[in-house]
Amino acid sequence: MNSFGQESAIEFLLLIIPSDKEGALETIMMDAIAEHEYDKAIVGKAKAYINDVEPLAVKYIGKKRLKLKACLGVIWATQCPEKLFSYIDEQIRSVKWEDSEILSECFRELAKI
Repeated sequence: MNSFGQESAIEFLLLIIPSDKEGALETIMMDAIAEHEYDKAIVGKAKAYINDVEPLAVKYIGKKRLKLKACLGVIWATQCPEKLFSYIDEQIRSVKWEDSEILSECFRELAKI
């Protein structure tokens, strides 16, 4: 009963995803994608790739949850490469390309024109 004399009942449902193993929503999403035979190999290869690159990319995927997100990102980038470019466009625009020595060298002759 609250301070206004009203009674109410609240029901809760605790749902842990995935329910049968450690992980996060990304884990269950990858498992669902892998249910389709065509995509099963893509999921497996994406997981293998992230495992291989993790020691080199600790700065970006040094935590288990980030590793899961990276793996799902690789899967989605493979399945829908066009959609990924809206995010990549943001990344491209955020980099200070004028500070890149490699790009300066690459476009040096163009700058002379």
